Amino acid sequence: MAVVNMIPLFVCMARNNFVGHAVEVGFDIWNLFHRWIGRVVVLESVAHMLAWTVNKVDQAGWEGLNEALRISHFYQVGLMAEIALILIAFLSTSPLRHANYEFFLSMHQLLVAFFVAGVWWHLYIDMLPQMVYCNVAIAIWVADRVFRILRILRNNIRWRRKGLLSNVAEVAPLKGGDAVRFSVELSTPFKYRPGTHAYLYVPRIGWWQSHPFSIAWTSAEESKQAVGATQMPDKHHEPQKTTTPKKTTMHFIISKHDGFTRALYDAAQSAAATADPEKLENGCVLKVLGLVEGPYGGHHSLDSFGTVVLVAGGVGITHCLGYVRHLLHGYNEGTVATQRVKLVWVIRKSEHIHWVSDWLEEILRMPLCRRVLEVDIYITRPSTTISGDEWAGHGGLVNVHVGRPEFEIVLEKVVRRRIGAMAVTVCGGGAVSDSVRAATLKFVDQATIDFSEESFTW
Repeated sequence: MAVVNMIPLFVCMARNNFVGHAVEVGFDIWNLFHRWIGRVVVLESVAHMLAWTVNKVDQAGWEGLNEALRISHFYQVGLMAEIALILIAFLSTSPLRHANYEFFLSMHQLLVAFFVAGVWWHLYIDMLPQMVYCNVAIAIWVADRVFRILRILRNNIRWRRKGLLSNVAEVAPLKGGDAVRFSVELSTPFKYRPGTHAYLYVPRIGWWQSHPFSIAWTSAEESKQAVGATQMPDKHHEPQKTTTPKKTTMHFIISKHDGFTRALYDAAQSAAATADPEKLENGCVLKVLGLVEGPYGGHHSLDSFGTVVLVAGGVGITHCLGYVRHLLHGYNEGTVATQRVKLVWVIRKSEHIHWVSDWLEEILRMPLCRRVLEVDIYITRPSTTISGDEWAGHGGLVNVHVGRPEFEIVLEKVVRRRIGAMAVTVCGGGAVSDSVRAATLKFVDQATIDFSEESFTW
């Protein structure tokens, strides 16, 4: 059974999950399935090992068990696979996984290779009938890797007269601090849907790593460089399912944490300290080889809801901006049912508004915006020098508050004024998501509400 369950285990692990694409289930759900199926595989494997051990000791004693493990390759590779699997389970516990994610990921991939090799050789030696299931699981893994490589080549590599060219990403420290803007221009037509994310490879920072980030913004225009041109968003650009024969630039907001994100932030800050401000283009201080794999996700559509509430915590605003722009564009074109959009953004410092200030201003300039959109910004640790008051107003569209939001009060006001069915979407830390979920549950008897949460649950 453990070998059979390797198939769904590897399906849930794959980024190019065609089953998930068909049923429109997001990564966080498949990752949850992957964890629990993995735990089942561990239990089944341990049960298999214990049953064989008890039987062997009963037949030949402990001396016979030691002799079998010493001379039999069949048992040796089986034991190797079992040890690797137990180590995977141990290192995958939440405290160890979050203590150093880069180390966990490296060890996880290495141990999975030992586990799969051990299982395959264990079955091959005696040509056991379970061999076919192991081969299917390996084929799924290989197919996913092949598709990932093809996505990378398609998005990032292009032929020119001078030979092969790859994308150059532009990295700029943001005025608000604690984050950088990562912009990369793709060489191929790109279909964008709100809620999508992509994996970024930056060999200079971590040659073997790829990390997922929400696509905060896209812009399409004529390219002014051979590679890596970064332009400001075009307010006339249609965000959803737009295929452009020209260049499409993806923009990401990457907040500083540990590991990869801190290394990228520190590299940008070091470059900024020595850069000449007069020679900077669009604030870019660092140009690096940047490869994009994706996009992934974007399965959740809000087009059919009359009222939409988008809640973002910190850098979670990158998930919400695409929805706001798409819904406002759809309202103007008459392609969505949405009549009211409420954006709630919770940030620690006033300066963080500058992370997306230019994009937010572009949204506020969209036609008929004041008929549909209302923005509430909550600053939990306001600066003494920058209060965010410059954003208050905008014709009543933007309200700046100091302190944490009472989500029950926020949702109560929206429910009273709702039009049609209502959608509540949240992207932020665990505390924000839990608070929004609990508040939403209190109104499910008063209105038709669809709740969704966007998170990368590692």
